[in-house]
Amino acid sequence: MMGQQELITTVRNLKGFMNMREELEAEIAAAQDQVKAEMTAREVDTMTADGSRNTNQSLLTPYSFAPPAIWS
Repeated sequence: MMGQQELITTVRNLKGFMNMREELEAEIAAAQDQVKAEMTAREVDTMTADGSRNTNQSLLTPYSFAPPAIWS
């Protein structure tokens, strides 16, 4: 069982990780929008970049993570 101080530290870390996740989700969405805009400008549905094949459909898949039930 965790001591009180360890629990407080863990909760603080968890909140920090959740904030980082939100920032990363925003960065991912912005990068997806940039690639989709470039694909639209080039009038293509599929592009290969950095060894990966990207389609408009694959870029529409959101990266979302549900918050843990404890924070609901």
